[in-house]
Amino acid sequence: MKKTTHLELDCAACSERSEESLGLLRLRLATATLLTMTSIFFFVPHSYAEDETNSCIVCHNEKLTEYKESIHMARGVNCVDCHGGDPKIMDISAMDTDKGFKSKISKKDIPQLCASCHSDVKMMTPYGLPTDQLDHYKVSYHGKRLFEENDENVAVCTDCHGVHLILGKDNPRSSVYKSVLPKTCARCHSDKKLMKGYNIPTNQYEEYGESVHGIALLKNGNLSSPNCARCHGVHGATPPGVSEVSMVCGQCHNNTREYFNKSPHKQAMKLKGLSECTMCHSNHRILKTDIQMFDNKCKDCHGEDSKEFKLGQDIKALITDAHKTIEGTELLIKETEEAGIYMEAEKSLLEDAKTNLIQLLPAQHTLSLAVVKDYTGKIDSASRDIKNKIDEIKDELRVRKLAVILVWLVVLFIVLLIVVKIRRLKRV
Repeated sequence: MKKTTHLELDCAACSERSEESLGLLRLRLATATLLTMTSIFFFVPHSYAEDETNSCIVCHNEKLTEYKESIHMARGVNCVDCHGGDPKIMDISAMDTDKGFKSKISKKDIPQLCASCHSDVKMMTPYGLPTDQLDHYKVSYHGKRLFEENDENVAVCTDCHGVHLILGKDNPRSSVYKSVLPKTCARCHSDKKLMKGYNIPTNQYEEYGESVHGIALLKNGNLSSPNCARCHGVHGATPPGVSEVSMVCGQCHNNTREYFNKSPHKQAMKLKGLSECTMCHSNHRILKTDIQMFDNKCKDCHGEDSKEFKLGQDIKALITDAHKTIEGTELLIKETEEAGIYMEAEKSLLEDAKTNLIQLLPAQHTLSLAVVKDYTGKIDSASRDIKNKIDEIKDELRVRKLAVILVWLVVLFIVLLIVVKIRRLKRV
């Protein structure tokens, strides 16, 4: 009988342990595979979960998190709608070009690819989306550079909206949400290296943040305040031309535009080819208007001894006096109320005066003394009416006080007579 050596025993034990380890490894691999397939089944979009296999998700699972949050996933748009291919094939042939697969889509092809859905009236009508974005983009500065000059540095759809994580424009996390859009535009327009080739400044975002528009939107959360797209356009983003600026500003400041069009500035700026609103108010860094602009801005074009500068000073004086009149009337009403007099009717008259002051702000763009005096005259008239009414009330109160004093004097006199009469009767 053959004797078993210690070495043979050790080898047998080792073989048993190897088989045990291999079995354990197989079990772990099977468990991992099961967990992976389970996670794919439960967590892929519904449109993909219906299929037994989806090579897009299996191979590119890192994109799933972004895609799950996108508006496209919610609307049933999936990978093959943009990239083509066959997600049912679980090998490299899924990405065969014969199956329409497109790997890296060139920037020049992206607008047309997006438009394949977004220009389809039947597809977009249920969501209330316009179908002319591509047409607008083609005539924009971005589109012209891309299609006419093959410049792929310009922005296309994905640069603004994102690639796989595309959110609706009303989602506060969206890159095109009203208060986020300025920073989205700044990703390119604040890039000095990128903008150098176009001779475009890179401080627009900083200037906008200091402007009345930027403060209202970015700091105060006023979503009605204009952002980049409100002035430059959305898909048809083109810097306003010199002759178009007042039309762009006039979309919000309609009364100001109408008054400006009646002013001597309108024709003068047209003849000289000057930009209208921005000449005085700047473009991105639009600061809150101040009465001192009549001193600072007028001197940019007119000498201090010119009739135009003097006209500006006359208008400034009228506006300054109107503000002082309003302030004085407010103080008078406050003092009268503190004296215990009811002032609601007078407050209503003061609000009418303030309305005229508000209307005077755009009206001053006519540069007409007659127009300005019409508004300041109404303010002065309302202030005089309030003062006269308060004086009448005070006079009436003085008369009443005198009447009360006289009544009390008469009562005291009668009481005194009665007291004297009683004393005389007691003496008798």
